[in-house]
Amino acid sequence: MAQEQGWTVGDVVLSRLAANGVEHFFANAGTDFAPIIESFARADAFGRTVPRPMTVPYEGTAVAMAHGFYLMTGRAQAVMVHVNVGTANALGNLINAARQNIPVIVMAGCTPLTDRDVPGHRNRPIHWGQDVFDQAGMVREYVKWSHELRHPAQAAAAIDRAVQIACSDPPGPVYLTLPREILAMDAKPPPAGAAPAPAAGTAPDPAGLDQLVDWLTAAERPLIVSTSAGADPALWDLFGDLTQRYAVPVIQPSQDHANLPRRHAMNFGAEANELLTAADLVLVLGSAAPWIPSLAAPPEDCRVVHAGADPLFERLPMRNFPAALALRTGTRQLLAALSDGLAGAATNPAIEQRRARLAELQAARTAGLKDALNGAGPLGQPAVTNAIGEVCGADALYVAEYHLLADYLPLERARSFFTVGKSGFLGWSLGAALGAKLAEPDRLVVAGLGDGSYILNNPTSCHFVGAAEELPTLMVIFNNGRWNAVQRAYRSIYPDGYAARHNNPPLIQLVPAPAYEQLVAAHGGHGERVGDGAALTPALTRARDAVMNDRRPAVVNVLMP
Repeated sequence: MAQEQGWTVGDVVLSRLAANGVEHFFANAGTDFAPIIESFARADAFGRTVPRPMTVPYEGTAVAMAHGFYLMTGRAQAVMVHVNVGTANALGNLINAARQNIPVIVMAGCTPLTDRDVPGHRNRPIHWGQDVFDQAGMVREYVKWSHELRHPAQAAAAIDRAVQIACSDPPGPVYLTLPREILAMDAKPPPAGAAPAPAAGTAPDPAGLDQLVDWLTAAERPLIVSTSAGADPALWDLFGDLTQRYAVPVIQPSQDHANLPRRHAMNFGAEANELLTAADLVLVLGSAAPWIPSLAAPPEDCRVVHAGADPLFERLPMRNFPAALALRTGTRQLLAALSDGLAGAATNPAIEQRRARLAELQAARTAGLKDALNGAGPLGQPAVTNAIGEVCGADALYVAEYHLLADYLPLERARSFFTVGKSGFLGWSLGAALGAKLAEPDRLVVAGLGDGSYILNNPTSCHFVGAAEELPTLMVIFNNGRWNAVQRAYRSIYPDGYAARHNNPPLIQLVPAPAYEQLVAAHGGHGERVGDGAALTPALTRARDAVMNDRRPAVVNVLMP
């Protein structure tokens, strides 16, 4: 080990990231990275503790990996991208992180400020072409905080503040720009003190909590709507026990997480309009769109309560849902307070009446799921999802980009199911699966996505990282040869229109399709194409074994009707 030498700003940035608990530095490098690359080499030479550098040759993949790692661990990670162009490539998955409250510390170089005399000055034509008036303006709508490092003395404090704000409730991404000359400058060693603590979730207002407890106690048909109550694994048992004890059903539109076990008596899946339209109290826990008003809504006299760190989703320009009460509180604090507050209602005879009625509805729902499974055909979405669950089991992690159906997966534990939510950017699931696999390398991680989503995931980047970092995952492509969401959209607006009657409607088809399963073979992986229902389970079994036994990535390309 070389003898310790002086510090640069780049050294301080990396060391202070590590001091804040950042373990990985996902990056696609450019000319602005020269001081950072030097600092990683200096850290290796001098024995300094820094995050592990990971080459990710597409910025969207890098952000998705940080996203997936956080979902599994609750620990924020760092991403660095190349000036404005790398920021542009990262933006789509940064939108996903913002809408799902994922703390990602995104850093970007910015073009050098000077053209001579200062180390790190402009020395390539791109340093003029990549100069912009407001680089952070590209992402400001989707980050909690942005800043440009302007002086060496700021370096440690800027990193501390970035991580602290990103991880404070409600969490979310932040953005820090790093001029090349500043990174190359000499700096004082970073402080040895502990990282500053983020702001934790707050307890609910006592008066508001009392009101909610009174309403829940008196309600005959209460309902909870939540997409992300399972984001905190410490709440898995508490949420399940609370809803079971007081017979409060749960629906999960646009489900982001596994919130209840699949066969939990109060788990009514993504949609249960008969519960929503009859409810006399609805508690909305962290759901931006708890229902679609034009399709189904609670009765006008129903009390609606919104609760969460940001109960009104203030960063959304428009969100108009009734609100008899809004509680700004951490989910953990709210559920614990409700458990205490409702203790006296446990003997209420109305609860058992409610439980009996819900058991009948649950039996009808289960029969409906079975009918849908049998009616959609052997390569329909329910059947493919069900086969994946049967082959991969309850210990697997399922990462869905719209196509895996939670109702047909064996979800029996926290952190067993993640989706991208409904922010709309496709190209997330493969990177998120890699980040999750990095967090739990011995676990089977399964990504389910459409053919269009597979293209937008930049699969070459994802397969490269999977091979380079030995992160084998199982990827199942639901290949219907079209943009299915677009097709559903025009049919919903123009059910009898010309496009609905067209043999080949424009802008929908994704044909001729390549042999997607062959792309992973170029990276040493296992690929199969399935076009027959009888071949599905054997193909999935071989793919699972390739991942878990041979440590090779696998793609199963399922040709759907």
